[in-house]
Amino acid sequence: MVILSSAKSQKGSKMFVKPKEKILLIAKSSSSLIAISNLLNKRQKNKVIAYFDPNFSSPSQETIFQEILFSQESQGNPISLTDNLPDLKAFVIENKINSVYISLSLEKANELQNISKELSNTSASIHFLPDLSNIHLINPSTDSSTLLPSITIRDTPFKGINAFFKRLIDIVFSIIIILFISPVLFVVSIAIKLTSQGPIIFKQKRNGFNGKEIIVYKFRTMKTCEKGEDAHQAKRNDSRVTKLGSFLRKTSLDELPQFFNVLEGSMSIVGPRPHPISLNNQFQDLVNDFWNRHLCTPGITGLAQINNCRGETSTVEKMRKRINYDIQYLSQWSLFMDIKIIIATAVQVFKNLFKKAEETEVY
Repeated sequence: MVILSSAKSQKGSKMFVKPKEKILLIAKSSSSLIAISNLLNKRQKNKVIAYFDPNFSSPSQETIFQEILFSQESQGNPISLTDNLPDLKAFVIENKINSVYISLSLEKANELQNISKELSNTSASIHFLPDLSNIHLINPSTDSSTLLPSITIRDTPFKGINAFFKRLIDIVFSIIIILFISPVLFVVSIAIKLTSQGPIIFKQKRNGFNGKEIIVYKFRTMKTCEKGEDAHQAKRNDSRVTKLGSFLRKTSLDELPQFFNVLEGSMSIVGPRPHPISLNNQFQDLVNDFWNRHLCTPGITGLAQINNCRGETSTVEKMRKRINYDIQYLSQWSLFMDIKIIIATAVQVFKNLFKKAEETEVY
């Protein structure tokens, strides 16, 4: 097996560019070296780690591979091992791999299901590169990123022009909204300071794009400030919630500081809601494809929220329902869908103003 880890250099404004990308390529034949070579040529400053399967590490093949590796400028020396692939899930998470390319012959395509299942609770994109070296091809077409035809199994919809326009809309709308709500931000800040002790803004670590930890801003609504893995999800009639905090949660005013998250790029206006880390740790092994929701930047509101998947997720069934909506959003995303979600959210917030506090769940 061969593992390729490449860091893509960033160009342009940070407002529009995702963090450096790391790519993992798993291959079981020498013909896949073509794909490796092409990936290396398209990306500079690569850091390469190589694992050689016993069936792959013949002298001639290893020599070819080493020539390809050292023909590029790399960050550090590649490591050659004669070993099987280690714990794939742990490897992807620990090395913060963004995309996984799997190159297998058609006879061994059944292994693809096992690899995909092992990666189901990671946020890495998955691409299949069929190894067609034993098949006579006539006028074949290929993907632009490799010299082998590829099938995308799982990927974020926010790439290229889609990512550009979504980020552009986030920046423009967040600036407009922050300017519009600035009087409300000022009044709420004063009210929190006068009615309870503690900071005005509550900052909490949550998982963002590709599972990366981000700091999410909210108006403080509780008497305590639990963070990270120590945080416990708010419940109905929670004694920790202040009287003012209950009103802020009912009207979703506590979420307004997250427009600053949107402006800085750690969140989007629309996307799966970022969960507290403790909640992710609780459910990630209980709900299939849980980490797929991290294939996009988390949002202030999302498809799950406008479909009443708000509030405490105390059961696996409640969480599974929320995750299904998040995956549906990723699968069917369009700018028009984002607009519909924004309008539906505004309608929900308006209706909540006329509901009794106990009828409105927090989230």
